[in-house]
Amino acid sequence: TCPCTLYQDTLTPATRDIDDVTALTLGVRFSSTTAGTITGVRFYKAASNTGTHTGKLYTAGGQELATITFTNETTAGWQTATFNQPVPINANTEYTAAYTTPNGTYSATTGGNSTALTSGPLQTAPGAGAFTYSLGFPGNGSNANYLVDVVFQAAPPAAPPAPQALTVGAQTPAPGAVNVPRDAKPSLTVSAALRAGSALQATTAGTSVAGTSAISADSKTITFSPASLLAANTQVTVRAVNVISTDGAALPPTSWQFTTANPANQSMFATVNPASSISSETRAIELGVSFRTTRTGLVTAIRFHKGALNTGTHYGSLWTAAGARLVRVAFTNETLSGWQTVTLGTPILLAANTDYVVSYNAPRGRYSFTTNYFSQARTVGYLTAAATRNGLYRLGTGTAVPNLTSNATNYFVDVVFSPAS
Repeated sequence: TCPCTLYQDTLTPATRDIDDVTALTLGVRFSSTTAGTITGVRFYKAASNTGTHTGKLYTAGGQELATITFTNETTAGWQTATFNQPVPINANTEYTAAYTTPNGTYSATTGGNSTALTSGPLQTAPGAGAFTYSLGFPGNGSNANYLVDVVFQAAPPAAPPAPQALTVGAQTPAPGAVNVPRDAKPSLTVSAALRAGSALQATTAGTSVAGTSAISADSKTITFSPASLLAANTQVTVRAVNVISTDGAALPPTSWQFTTANPANQSMFATVNPASSISSETRAIELGVSFRTTRTGLVTAIRFHKGALNTGTHYGSLWTAAGARLVRVAFTNETLSGWQTVTLGTPILLAANTDYVVSYNAPRGRYSFTTNYFSQARTVGYLTAAATRNGLYRLGTGTAVPNLTSNATNYFVDVVFSPAS
């Protein structure tokens, strides 16, 4: 650990008294494997080495970085002078520490710098001795050790970077979603990998829903799996609990609600997904399906299946078979892909055994589809989508009911239907 020096205090010179008669500057060339500061200079003094001594620190090229006068020296032994301000040095960069002896007397060990030296982070190369017959930069090299030293303090380790804020990427079911299947498994996707123990909790009317949380393989998604089917026609609240990234960032308090489906509600394609979720069409297009019900009831919502490239604002419509629009409503809070649902502000009453068309507008095309789906009729509960001329489309922004067909293609448009009791 530092403070560090090149030499131990027990080191003494082979020759204590050498007198060259003239003033000298003696030093050592050194480097450090880590950045830090030089807080002072040391040298070994013999009793005959009198006068005022000055410590200096230079770059390898001779630029003076600091100077200090030694005070309160003892008669002999190691002397230390501390700079007024520590001098920063770079890692793996050569510097020269030196002191001046005004009367030309000094101590040395011949050949003491003939080999490399390592002392903690401090290092010297062979020939690290330095001298000059003046009071300036000691630019001459030598294998002699003039017992000049530094006091080095390593730089403190850099503080770890602050963890990146953890943000929500997706919530499933979407906040505010209605008619959610009772077997739904709520999930939360966030912006960074999560620690073990990050979890979701679900409650209904303040009562916890039994279940377990699991984290995805990429550690960014938590999924809550209820132990049994969720209660019907019930608002479910999902809360993030102890959601912390591997970097230590905690997710701000996060919760959302969705409402499960009434078991009496019916949809034609509730459990069906398309063969393809991205068509090649890029023009605006109205897509729909013709259907009828054998019992009077209410359409409470319109649904469509969305692929990831099916972007823009989508509008759902309900029409009579003759093309009179009964309602038009915009989808909001859509997810990136999958089934989207919009609840009607006022449910629409359907007459039994009467044909209707439900449709949505894809402003940039790229719709979901399955060809030859309507080679046979689709019946779920009281709802039936006939096989004759079904799967409807019309290019444009939805100003008229879709009335064209192609290859009995299902474009995955649907209703949520509540039959009369």
